[in-house]
Amino acid sequence: MPTRWIATTTSSLSVEALAAASGRPERFAGLHVFNPVAKMKLVELAFPLAASEDTRARARAICDALGKTAVEVPDVPGFVVNRLLFPYLFSAVELMTETGRRADDVDACMTLGAGHPMGPLALLDLVGLDVAQAIGDEIGADVPDRCASSSARARSAQDRPRASSPTDAAFRSY
Repeated sequence: MPTRWIATTTSSLSVEALAAASGRPERFAGLHVFNPVAKMKLVELAFPLAASEDTRARARAICDALGKTAVEVPDVPGFVVNRLLFPYLFSAVELMTETGRRADDVDACMTLGAGHPMGPLALLDLVGLDVAQAIGDEIGADVPDRCASSSARARSAQDRPRASSPTDAAFRSY
């Protein structure tokens, strides 16, 4: 019995295609965690058709060991959460642009009024506009110009603000 398996955290790329490219599709899984990781309990699990029962069980076990709730989702671009979430995040950018509202105000409305753990613009700052654009492109969402600028795409991972030590963010001052 194999003792190793391979996992990806992407929800934008096809788990089936990645599994095929690995040469070990029976030992491949998609485990998509969410930001902020310490607060978010969900892990979306996506499996290629060839995934073994052992691989499926191991993926669920690692989620349990991390104190996360695993939900099996279809292998479609964005899985479930990002497919629904990113159009909402982009809508917040458009609303801010159209109305001149401050990012802090838009975020306060969604944290206090909708019970979200963080506002949409703070979440975009945390994720990074380059990643947001890539996800938007993959799921076929309309990416606002402000998120699709060449400077946003060029931002590197080390420049992204983090909740604990933010730097110059795209939407909010920390």
